[in-house]
Amino acid sequence: MASPNVFPQLTSTNFSNWLFRVRALLDKEDVLDTVDLSLGSKEMTADEKQQCASRDRKAKHIIISCVSDRHLEYLKGSRTAREMIMALKKVFERKSTFSKLHVMRKLLKTKCEPSSDLQDHFIKMDGLLNELEAVGGSKLEDSDKACYLLLSMPDKYDTVITAIETMSENITLEFVKGRLLDAEIKFKESEIHTVCGDSAFSARKSHRRSCYECGDPYHLRSNCPKLGRNFRPQENRERVSDGDNAAKPSQCEPTSIYVPVEAQNSWKSKWTCLRIGRIA
Repeated sequence: MASPNVFPQLTSTNFSNWLFRVRALLDKEDVLDTVDLSLGSKEMTADEKQQCASRDRKAKHIIISCVSDRHLEYLKGSRTAREMIMALKKVFERKSTFSKLHVMRKLLKTKCEPSSDLQDHFIKMDGLLNELEAVGGSKLEDSDKACYLLLSMPDKYDTVITAIETMSENITLEFVKGRLLDAEIKFKESEIHTVCGDSAFSARKSHRRSCYECGDPYHLRSNCPKLGRNFRPQENRERVSDGDNAAKPSQCEPTSIYVPVEAQNSWKSKWTCLRIGRIA
């Protein structure tokens, strides 16, 4: 079973998008000219008038189907599809200085968050620019649209904005969007590299060498006192990363071994005494 037609519904804030969709529906049914041209704008024969009336009724049906009961009162006094669209424009598309000022304030207050997606921000700005053109009654220059967009960008895009400002030729909105999207890609790549670098640094920092014999991070196994070898704490502190254990005391103290005075000048005697002390 075929699904029923879904008509866009008019609300208090979506008139611009609603009108675009309604015109697309009218164009699909080949009755768009009924809202663009007045029925009495040219001389017609009886058959042509009958055809125009039939097409106008079809257009009126589409428009009424796209308006909820809340706004239906605006259409009850209209006799043609064109009059219905004009009546709705008078309510939702008021071309006044106040309306234009209101939209301009919204444009200037709209700011892109540093973490926001630029595509979403562009869609929001395009909607406000189209609304400004509708209430202002005139088309904005492409350079003016680009200026509104640049004013809404966060501080991290200042370098790109400065580069665009130095260009002598006229800039377009699409050109500005392209440059900003290129900068966004670079920012994302830089953030990825920064995160990867921080992760690698943290991994290296967490991997601390320590003594395999007693586990003390202040010396290595080659100088472990438990093995009776020469203990040089200052040298080992320079070789082993202190990290969070900088203030940790040594877990084992050097073994006190008696060495005779007459044997102190003999390396072999010292080593023999150390071996004896270790075995004992």
